[in-house]
Amino acid sequence: MKKKVDLCVPCAALLKEGYSLTRIGGGVDNKITCTHCGRRRYGDTYEMVAKKAGRS
Repeated sequence: MKKKVDLCVPCAALLKEGYSLTRIGGGVDNKITCTHCGRRRYGDTYEMVAKKAGRS
């Protein structure tokens, strides 16, 4: 299931381990309120899809 979220740079780096993130928005000086941590920071809008567990 795809989900659109606003993420700051540190949270996007953290969530890349468990999710496939595709940047769909953003730009220069794009201030957002991060969906993950709740802080107001620079970031982008991402499309988030959970990675499959147990891939070979």
